[in-house]
Amino acid sequence: MKGVLHLGSVFAIVLRMRAGGTARFPSTARLKKRTDFKRVYSEGRRRVGRYFTLFVLPTGNEGRIGIVVSRRFGKAVIRNRVKRQVREAFRLNRPRFYGYDIVVVPREECKGKTTEAIAHALVSEMEAAVASIEVRKDGKESDISD
Repeated sequence: MKGVLHLGSVFAIVLRMRAGGTARFPSTARLKKRTDFKRVYSEGRRRVGRYFTLFVLPTGNEGRIGIVVSRRFGKAVIRNRVKRQVREAFRLNRPRFYGYDIVVVPREECKGKTTEAIAHALVSEMEAAVASIEVRKDGKESDISD
């Protein structure tokens, strides 16, 4: 999971489409049901970073994301902007998240950041979360903080 696909790169999207891939964000890549969110919260690992709190659950299936932004984060315009930015970061870096269900809870530091900065933070925090999961294969659950 080295490097980040730059979100402003139309060239990368065109290459992906020409290679037979799609740049869409399909419904199958989203966590939608309450039971899915509960399972990730209860069985997954938590990673608290500078920009996000991530809950990560290894599944072995296609990567899926759920984004949770409470009202206390700010007005609807701000909440929706951050959700769009996180969703776009996930969409463009989707192959990196294969095999994990992820719930992303943006923190206050996300406000006003560019989509590219959010994408870089999401990928690096996800890398750290995955590394902590792979290191701890002894079955013990513990939360990892930044």
